[in-house]
Amino acid sequence: MVTPEGEARRFADRPEAGKAERDGLRHAGDGSRDAGTNGRKSVTDGRVLPIGLVLVAAFVSALATVNVLSNLADRPGLDPWIPVTDEGASVVAMIVVAWIPWLADREAPLLRQAPGWRLLLHVPALLAFSAGHVALMLVLRELVFALHGESYRFGPIGQGFVYELRKDALIYALAVGAFEAVRLQLQPAPVRPEGPATFDIVDGARVLRVPVDQILAVTSARNYVEFQLADGRQPLMRRPLSAVARQLPAGFVQVHRSWIVNGRRVTGLTPQRSGDYQVEVGPLKVPLSRRYPQALAQLRSLRPDPGA
Repeated sequence: MVTPEGEARRFADRPEAGKAERDGLRHAGDGSRDAGTNGRKSVTDGRVLPIGLVLVAAFVSALATVNVLSNLADRPGLDPWIPVTDEGASVVAMIVVAWIPWLADREAPLLRQAPGWRLLLHVPALLAFSAGHVALMLVLRELVFALHGESYRFGPIGQGFVYELRKDALIYALAVGAFEAVRLQLQPAPVRPEGPATFDIVDGARVLRVPVDQILAVTSARNYVEFQLADGRQPLMRRPLSAVARQLPAGFVQVHRSWIVNGRRVTGLTPQRSGDYQVEVGPLKVPLSRRYPQALAQLRSLRPDPGA
């Protein structure tokens, strides 16, 4: 890494960098020019939520159907609309508030992150999920009962809430598991570029063509990016980190707003108390921010480069 003073001297010594960068980035490989690897955008949460809701709805609907049939079998003569209303209102309410475990797991993934203080977010999330479920369920039940000319009684609110909370905890855990399963299923499979791939680094007046497997990491340095190469070189290029991320082939993963690493050169992942990770890439120690949860799954799925 260079110091801020070193950066200033290197930038001042390169007045021709603007001319050289007009040559642009050229990547010879499998044509994956637009393969962005942003850890937060690799899986679209817009798809995770609706697909996960379908899974949650299917499970709670199946459970409600069993409960309705059991009530009708245990209580002969009971009007079917009563257990259907009870269970149906519960199902609708759960589906409506199922975004709460989705949001909590997105911010503090239970299955993709080392235990840490952020996981305590699931405690208030569970309480909010259960409170929302009970409140909406009661409104729906009272409305349907009123349409039938009947009154609905929930019983003591404290006792009833504790009873529902125990059931809601199971549903909450299953919802988290459903959203996690969808995220993992939508995780794009890493594709290895065919043949030897190179990447052109515009370093001042020069264009360095380096094998991509020799790039350990790329880090942001103000208006420049700095490439960390396996041979110890650290060429600079005047280019935003986001633009470089779009040019790099599959296997490069953005783990921090200032860092991209070559996933196939990663040799270690060490969890931190904060919920972040430390990524070992050759001699480098790179932070993996908890704001990039998908980056951890990507790094774990990548196979190391046998020639590295």
